[in-house]
Amino acid sequence: MNATSSTLPTAPSPAPAATLTALPSTLAALPSKLTALLLSLSCGLLLSTAAQGQDVAEDEAQPRVEEIVVVGTQIQGVSISDLLPVTVLTAEDVDALGALGGDELLAFLTEQGQNYFNESSSFNLSAGVNSARGDIGSFNLRDIGTGNTLVLLNGRRMVNASTFQEELVGGSRVPVNTVNSTSLPISGLRSLEVLKDGASAIYGADAVAGVVNYAMRSDFEGFRIRYRQDEYDNLPRENRRVTVEWGDSFNDDRTHVSGALYWYGRDRVSARDDSRWANADLRERAPAPYDGSDEDRDHLFDNTSSRSSYGQYDILNFSRSSSSSSARRLRGQLVDAGMTDSDGDFETYPTGHPDCVFQINEDVCGGADAVGAGNYRYNLNEWRDVLSELERTNLYMNLQHDFDSGMQGFGEFLWYNSRSERNISPAADLTSVSSSAGARIDDDNYYNPFGDVRYSEGRLDDVFDDNGVSVTNGGLTLGFDSYRWSQVPREVHVTADTYRVLGGLRGSYGEWDWEGALLWSQSQRYDLTHNRISQTLLQEGLNDRTEDAINPFAQNLEDSNLERALVSVYRENQQTLKMADFKLINRNLLDLAGGSVSVLLGAEHRVESFWEDRDPRLNGTVQYTDNADNTFPFVSDVVGSSPTPDQRGSREVTSVFGEMLFPLLEDLDVQAALRHEDFSDMGSTVVGKLALGWRPVDQLLLRASMSEAFRAPNLITMNENLVGRSVGFRQ
Repeated sequence: MNATSSTLPTAPSPAPAATLTALPSTLAALPSKLTALLLSLSCGLLLSTAAQGQDVAEDEAQPRVEEIVVVGTQIQGVSISDLLPVTVLTAEDVDALGALGGDELLAFLTEQGQNYFNESSSFNLSAGVNSARGDIGSFNLRDIGTGNTLVLLNGRRMVNASTFQEELVGGSRVPVNTVNSTSLPISGLRSLEVLKDGASAIYGADAVAGVVNYAMRSDFEGFRIRYRQDEYDNLPRENRRVTVEWGDSFNDDRTHVSGALYWYGRDRVSARDDSRWANADLRERAPAPYDGSDEDRDHLFDNTSSRSSYGQYDILNFSRSSSSSSARRLRGQLVDAGMTDSDGDFETYPTGHPDCVFQINEDVCGGADAVGAGNYRYNLNEWRDVLSELERTNLYMNLQHDFDSGMQGFGEFLWYNSRSERNISPAADLTSVSSSAGARIDDDNYYNPFGDVRYSEGRLDDVFDDNGVSVTNGGLTLGFDSYRWSQVPREVHVTADTYRVLGGLRGSYGEWDWEGALLWSQSQRYDLTHNRISQTLLQEGLNDRTEDAINPFAQNLEDSNLERALVSVYRENQQTLKMADFKLINRNLLDLAGGSVSVLLGAEHRVESFWEDRDPRLNGTVQYTDNADNTFPFVSDVVGSSPTPDQRGSREVTSVFGEMLFPLLEDLDVQAALRHEDFSDMGSTVVGKLALGWRPVDQLLLRASMSEAFRAPNLITMNENLVGRSVGFRQ
């Protein structure tokens, strides 16, 4: 990988100006892309020379005061690092890691568990409409589970991502929700704080696994711009990112405004861009020597699918138990000819395959079903993108104003936007749909090899009576036992936004500091998939008697006429958080041997709401009835997608809480917390926490904590309607 970057130097230097004078004579000899890159770098160096001088002067004039707010307590200005296990990454640490976004930054934390909200994870390889897709990442501290980590920005909670998906929890699949890690800013960050301990008594019920707090800089002054571009030697991919930070003071330094903008763009990476990804069959890459059996080797390393456009079919209008002599004679002829097995099943293959018995068209042949699970497998990486094409913008603004009364007003604004595009594997029928219930190839379908049209052409005369007449009073109807519409990939387009507006006041009254704020935040997401297949339109096309009929035996889109069944399917989600809080803090309540006792009393009221709007072909507006008379809510009109109704819900949560820190001795600290929460949809709960930290010698620290937790079910779990899910493991 080749990387180039433009950033402000730590001290002004005349060298860049001298270098620029020689650039015009050399740029002509360079490739155009490199020329543009060097020009952008040069501009960045000029800007840095001008802006850095101001930064240095301002830094000298204003002594820098660093205040670390540790996430293990809401009592700001005190340190409890000896009490609780807390990890703190500074801004310098974040820069050194070189993360391209909040999801990558989170992945560097050893406390972070499996991230299932990830387009590249094995959970989302098929990336169906019920998965959380696009630019998204989940928090999963200590691998306790998605949705059990509380995420804060400057000490106040973030809104959850609007989208959700089902994951395996306690042996059952349940809907889970999380804050989107990519929506958190990484530019303008002062520190990232991670509490690796339950904190339900301090912050609320959803802090079972711990707390992650993003603390943003509020004292930055000056201007800083950075540009970085990464190019890859073996991939047609570039990463581009721009970071802009700005801050200034007004009104005789009583008003301070600062902001940070981060833009990130990357190119699409297809599995076809690298031979190691292009084929999902990894058996040739299996470690050698491999100690397992050939069957185990195939299971572990062959990631191709048994469902392909060379499908497996059932002849539906005869069976072994049929009393019709003509049906029995026909079945015997087909079996004797090697065209089907005794159940009337046959498979298709590319022309020239050794299992071919009869020809269907110039590209496809057929033969008796040998194994019952699909002989000719499909390479799932044929169309799949390893990484989506992505653009992401994070903007954070901070405002502080000191009033004459001694109070301070503060405000925050956050905006996140992302747009992603990705190709994924083509749709396949759900494994739970039997061939008798699913779509059928009508006996009059123009391309049915066992249909009347083909009989009149005499292609299968040898398996009918001596006069060439169908012994089944017409052609044979075929059902799909295993099939994938691989003539065209699915195209997924996801647009996401998150907004956050906060305003508050803080001040003092005697020995007590107080602070209150109002918060509104909203996340929304629009997920659109092209090239999905309507069950209704598919069946209409399979019933067509003309050459415009859908031809499942064709291997390309043009010859298959599949366009007549292709539809676009959307999923739109929104989640909103409204919150008001008020806190009283006294850091000198009384003195003990180890120092002053600190206490916090507070109250919080929040309103959480969500809604989800599914495509009419998924939510039952457009109803499809299959051949077993199943309809919504058991089947949807979209091939390979479970039905899901529109959903919405809300809850109000009122909390009162208290926290105390006792420095009993210079080397012994104790924390106690108690919280009462009342949920409008499920009652109330009281939880508590007690923790201590003892450092008998500098080299030894002993910690202990005891806490209670109550994990309230998320909004989706509490409000979801009847949802049918078909989960298949056969590929």
